[in-house]
Amino acid sequence: MAGLILRPHLISANMAYLAIPKPENTTYTAEQLSLLHTTANTCSLFSTIFSIGSIILSLINTRKHRGESSYEEMTDFLQDAHHHHYGFRPLAIIYALPIALLMWAVLSFAGAIALYCLMATTVISRVR
Repeated sequence: MAGLILRPHLISANMAYLAIPKPENTTYTAEQLSLLHTTANTCSLFSTIFSIGSIILSLINTRKHRGESSYEEMTDFLQDAHHHHYGFRPLAIIYALPIALLMWAVLSFAGAIALYCLMATTVISRVR
């Protein structure tokens, strides 16, 4: 349930992060700072894409299994979903993708924040 609340807020946080300007007073050269800034923005954009993918797949899965079903409908669904070679693995992957994408979104956003913290600090503050 927490994932449903986290996804839209993560997209908002990514958009707010992308609006932050590049730090000015750093000990990096312009080329290094540009590389760090581009990498951090790329991490944030990947986080946004993963969040949107997680929302879309969650909505698709919820829509597909909406409403009350009888046990006959459930057994028919499971028989149709069973693959002769792979078993229920494709179904398990489809159901696991929303939370996996959410985890990748959080990790990508954490990477973007870590890179920004690295960009916005000086040598003195990194040593202490």
